[in-house]
Parts: sequence; C-alpha cells; structure tokens
Amino acid sequence: EQVINSIERQHILSSSSLPFKDSPSSRIVRGIVINNPSNPTGSVYSCTHLSEILRLAERRRLPIIADEIYGDLTYGEALFRPLANVASSVRSQVPIITASGLGKQYLVPGWRVGWLVFHDNATCSLKQVKDGAKRLAQVVLGASHLVQKAVPAVLAPPSLADHKAVAEFRSEVRTIFSAQASLTFEKLRACPGLTVTAPQGAMYLMAQINCSLFDDAIDDDLVFTKLLLEEENVFVLPGRAFGATTDLFRVCFGAPADMLDEAFVRIHAFCQRHYVGERAY
Repeated sequence: EQVINSIERQHILSSSSLPFKDSPSSRIVRGIVINNPSNPTGSVYSCTHLSEILRLAERRRLPIIADEIYGDLTYGEALFRPLANVASSVRSQVPIITASGLGKQYLVPGWRVGWLVFHDNATCSLKQVKDGAKRLAQVVLGASHLVQKAVPAVLAPPSLADHKAVAEFRSEVRTIFSAQASLTFEKLRACPGLTVTAPQGAMYLMAQINCSLFDDAIDDDLVFTKLLLEEENVFVLPGRAFGATTDLFRVCFGAPADMLDEAFVRIHAFCQRHYVGERAY
C-alpha cells in the first residue's frame, strides 16, 4: 500500500491540504501518523491543528498513530499537547495509538526502551492491533532487565527528592536544547542562499536551499549534502530522505555547542564559496 508523506515549506500541514483528502485514490489510506514534536522539521502542532486532524480522521474513519517520542522537548511559546488529551477534550472517538519512550527526552537512546498506549473507541477498533503488538513484543522485542527496573523510577519517582531531581534534569535538558535551537537558527539564517524556520521542538531544523543562488554544481539537496560532506566534513541529511522536496536538508542540533559552532562555520564557508546570487536569464 502507498504511504503518503507530506512536508510543506512551513512544515505545518493543515487538514485542509492533506493530499488524500479529496483524492480519487483516498481509499488506499488506512491511517494517519503524526510525529509531534516533529522529526525532521522541528515543528510543534497546536491544539487547533490537532483538533482539525482528529475531525478529519473521525470523518474518514481513520485511526491515528501519534509518535510523541520527543514529548515536551519544546522551545519558546510552543507547547506539547498529547493527541489523546486533545481527543478527550473534544470528545473524539478516533482510535489512537500513542508511541513514546525514554531515549530522546531523557537522553538515553542506548536504552532502546519505549511503549505503546492504546486509546481505543467504543467499538474496540484496535483490539486486534493491540493483541498483535503484544505477541510481537513477546517474540522479538524487549529491553534489558536493568532498564526495565529503572523505567518506573524515572516515570514515577518514588520520593519527593527523586521527583525533584528528575524534574531538574528535564528542565536543564530543555534549557540546553532551547539554546542550541536558537544557535542553529541564527547561524544558518546567516548563511547565504539558505532560508530557515526556527525550530519549535525536538532537536532538528529543516533548511531550504535556494538552488538558483548557488553555482551550477548545486542543483538539489543530494548534491548540496554530498559536496558539504566532501568539502567540509559536515554531514546533514537531504530532505528527500524524509519525503520532502529536493531543496531541503535536515540539521540535528543535539551535538555539544562547541561542535555545532564549528559545523556552522564550515557550512557558512561552504555556502559562501558556492554562492553566486541572483542570476539573469
């Protein structure tokens, strides 16, 4: 079956512009996946936006998988709103599977531990999916015993002191990533030929390559990212790796600030080297 993956220039896709909404091929759509906060764009969905998508899903009888692995890792005025909470507030009957974990918010990707939460409707539409997920987890998946023992203490600290320590850690993580998000935005915004949107959450920024402003060697995202790696030893991912258009690339700002600074110096030098400005045709 076909997977419809849509990333618009501002990285926020409204329900009215979903590609399958009025398409003759809409029968192939079996569900909606929402990644919020977003990888690769760093966008965060508003409550209004999530409500619109819920109404669309209810109208089309579609379940939603809510990938919320980055949780409340948001910056500025952006707020993370769990889709299941929004659904409850608007009395939506859309079946929702929420996916999350510890790896991103607690900076323990090596733990490889996460979970699914099934928010089913009155007709138990997700029963077979839930049963299948349980069987799959028992056969091929499983975190180590040490990690499983640690999870309850992280999610529900046993004492007031533990709760305070976890809260302080998470606040510190958000503060660090917020500063690095701002650094990434400011540095890339200063690069000639690039257009950027400030990230609202997660640890990513999607930058637009204005190919017409660069020399003939750069005509799409693949060439840009390949040459950047070859000339400056800086690795970023082309937008098409995420189903985006061919003039975008993704930056992860999860590295230490000094390493990011060096990377942005190199990206700026690369852009300056290949920049030619507006050309007359």
